[in-house]
Amino acid sequence: MNERRAAVHAAQGLMAWALLAAGPAVAQDIDLAELRELDDDRTDITYEGLTVHDLEELDIVRDGQRIGEVEDVLGRGEEVVALVVDLENNLSGLGDRDVVVPIEEIELVEGQRQAEISLTDEELAALPNWND
Repeated sequence: MNERRAAVHAAQGLMAWALLAAGPAVAQDIDLAELRELDDDRTDITYEGLTVHDLEELDIVRDGQRIGEVEDVLGRGEEVVALVVDLENNLSGLGDRDVVVPIEEIELVEGQRQAEISLTDEELAALPNWND
């Protein structure tokens, strides 16, 4: 890993730490009324080079274990701001539910159909539900 990439990862880690330190405040920053599901046929709306269609159905993993998958991509205007993640039943006490995860909370895994998340069960439980 070159120095520039290491610096970017360090900065991202600090930003993620600041968001996670806020705990449930991360979930409170999401105004569901402002968000709408983005059409997966739109190829002009992307996030880190992936279209809405590419983002949908990504596996969400934590510590190497699949914990859910992306059901929908949410936007404010034409900007991707959150993902609707269908959590798996096997998570302690969370049940099978769709939660809104801010896009900053996930890290795409290059070359794979998955994204990593580091939120704890408690932080996932604090995320708002998405009822479509």
